[in-house]
Amino acid sequence: MLSSYILQKAVFLSNDENYDKTSIDLYGLWNPCKLYLHLYKKNQIIMNYDIPLEYFDGKTAYEMSKIGYSKIISQQKYKFTEWLNGDNNSYKRSTDINTYSPVVFGLYYSSVEKDVQKDDFLENIIYYKDQKSANINISVIFIIISFLLVFLFILVRKLKNRYYSVY
Repeated sequence: MLSSYILQKAVFLSNDENYDKTSIDLYGLWNPCKLYLHLYKKNQIIMNYDIPLEYFDGKTAYEMSKIGYSKIISQQKYKFTEWLNGDNNSYKRSTDINTYSPVVFGLYYSSVEKDVQKDDFLENIIYYKDQKSANINISVIFIIISFLLVFLFILVRKLKNRYYSVY
């Protein structure tokens, strides 16, 4: 929740010309296009991580995340493993996960048009290669960072629960 709180503050401060003059001189102002928060109740979108992806030989993003996580041997003893895989590896789709569902996000902030399809973080985002102005918009990075922070929050929460349940 701390990372979510910080993101909620940062999304507005990133374009505030009075907030940090040194940062503005070095990097300029930044107007993020969107900020999605995991499990945020308003303007929800449901991501589909269960679509077969050609790039991964037909495996889904969820399957690839399980494969990637399985390579981190030191983490396999924690409750996050059960959350991701289910009892006895019973989860086959990301939508099988009900507690802290990884597919539910809410749009907290947007400086672009309202989402209509509500199934894509990048809906209404103009890609860098298509931008005509010299004003570089790195909102895609902001979205990725927010997703990673959500993942870390869940992991820390699971580890915290594991630690306190042991002692």
